[in-house]
Amino acid sequence: MANLSVDTNHEENHDQVVTFHIDKEMFAFGIFEVKEIIRVPEITIVPKSPYFIEGVINLRGTVIPIVDLRKRFKLPPLQNKNRIRIVIVELETSLVGFLVDMVLGIRKINRELVQKPSAIMNTIDSECTKGVARTEDAIIMLLDIDKILHDEIERG
Repeated sequence: MANLSVDTNHEENHDQVVTFHIDKEMFAFGIFEVKEIIRVPEITIVPKSPYFIEGVINLRGTVIPIVDLRKRFKLPPLQNKNRIRIVIVELETSLVGFLVDMVLGIRKINRELVQKPSAIMNTIDSECTKGVARTEDAIIMLLDIDKILHDEIERG
């Protein structure tokens, strides 16, 4: 289990995010959405769940659904699974886990460098992103957790 160290002295025009890889792309969740990062335990399959729900885990007595972001973004399965982690996020009163290829760490992102996602983005459904951040060394797609979960479930 990874502990997240939040910089409480951050500048007003910056946001902190937890960055991770899915395929060759860098993505992020807001630091305050992420509760913890864990290694992948045994996952129990849930029949008739949406295609991108891998199953559920029991984390210290709490049953948490696990979303496979590779499946959600219609990417092939990862061959080398050594660095896969689950990023646990809190949504209102419940927890959800997201399978990611590799957690990179925490970064500060200048809000002025965040742009709206392009409708032409072809690596993922652009509706799942809040924005795209350009940094000196990377392009980071900021994910919208609610859209990842609810839009696809509603569409079936």
